[in-house]
Amino acid sequence: MIFSRLGIVLCGIIMMILPLTVAVQSETSLYYETVWEEILQENVHQGEKNGVTLALINYKRIKSNPKFDILLALVDRVDLDTLKTDEDKLAFWTNVYNIATIHMVISHYPLDSIRTARSLFKSVWKRPAIHVDGNPYTLDHIEH
Repeated sequence: MIFSRLGIVLCGIIMMILPLTVAVQSETSLYYETVWEEILQENVHQGEKNGVTLALINYKRIKSNPKFDILLALVDRVDLDTLKTDEDKLAFWTNVYNIATIHMVISHYPLDSIRTARSLFKSVWKRPAIHVDGNPYTLDHIEH
C-alpha cells in the first residue's frame, strides 16, 4: 500500500467525521453518503507510522476506483436546499471538504504534500476542487 504524509493528517480528520451523517430528504444525499462510506471503508486502514497508530488513506487505490467519480457526480447533484438544520449543513460540508481534499490529492498523485497541487497563480486552497449543486467550490470557500 502506498500512503503519504498528507494521508496521515487527512485521515485523522476523516476518522473524526466518519460518524457524521446528513439526515436529509434527498435520495441523492443519502446515496452520496453510502458511496462515501464505502470508499472510506475500502481505503482507510489503521496503520503505524513512527510508532504512532494512525488511520492511513490509500490514495493510489482511490484514484483508480470508479466509485470516486460516482461520488463526485452525486455530490454535484445534492440540492443544498435540502440541508435544513445546522447539524445537516456541518456534516455535509465537512464531508465535502474531505472529499474535495482527496480529489485534489488524487488529481495530482503522487505528491508529498497537498501544497504541491497549487498552480502558478493560485494556492491549492484557492483552486476549484469540487462541484456542489452545480457550482464550483474551492477548499478555501468550503472552509470559510
